[in-house]
Amino acid sequence: AVYHLRLELPDGLSIVSSHRFSDFVDLDERLERAIRPPVRSMLGALPCTNWPRGLPRLPPKTAPWESPLSRSVIDLRTVELQKYLEAVISLFAEPDGFLAMAELDRFFGLQQQQ
Repeated sequence: AVYHLRLELPDGLSIVSSHRFSDFVDLDERLERAIRPPVRSMLGALPCTNWPRGLPRLPPKTAPWESPLSRSVIDLRTVELQKYLEAVISLFAEPDGFLAMAELDRFFGLQQQQ
C-alpha cells in the first residue's frame, strides 16, 4: 500500500508525500543514524546505545493475522504516519536537528537550498 499524506513544512510549503511503509522504516533508520553520534572505543566507532531516542515511534508492523492491504490497517496507518511525519518535521525544525534535514529533503523529494 502507498500512503498519501499532506504535510505543512515549517517554511509554509505544503507537500503531498506518497510512500510505502518500508520507505518510512528506511527514513526512520537513516534519521536515527543521523542523530545518534558514534562512540569511539578500542573497537572503533560504535553506536551510542544510551543516547536518548528523540524520534517518534513508527506505527507497528501488522500482526500475522492482519493484511497490510486491509482498509482498516491502511486507514489506521495513514493517521499514525501523518502524526509520525508531523512530529519528525517539528523535531528537525529545531536548530539542533539541522544535520538530518537532508534526509527529510530526500524523502520528500525536495532540493536542498543553499
